[in-house]
Amino acid sequence: MFVRESAQINKTSNLPNGVTRFIEYDRRLKNPKPVICFGVSVAVNGEHTVRKFRVSANVTENHTKNTAIDFRKYYEECVTTGTKFDFNKFDNWNK
Repeated sequence: MFVRESAQINKTSNLPNGVTRFIEYDRRLKNPKPVICFGVSVAVNGEHTVRKFRVSANVTENHTKNTAIDFRKYYEECVTTGTKFDFNKFDNWNK
């Protein structure tokens, strides 16, 4: 597994590689509302997956963005050092 050093040519945000910002609709609600999310691309046991961090009433967009970036940094550190990556390490990030 490798970590991309440079951004892809079509990347338009200033977020680090592997982190994206997008809008998602909470379809559980009767009137779905847009929610700002940050997705972090990682590989778990050789399978590509995305960990989502959602802005909510309890957390700001800036805190959510910083948490997503920290999660990606943690993942990259594990890849480069050969340390075991714990996908669930940030489960309580918004508490």
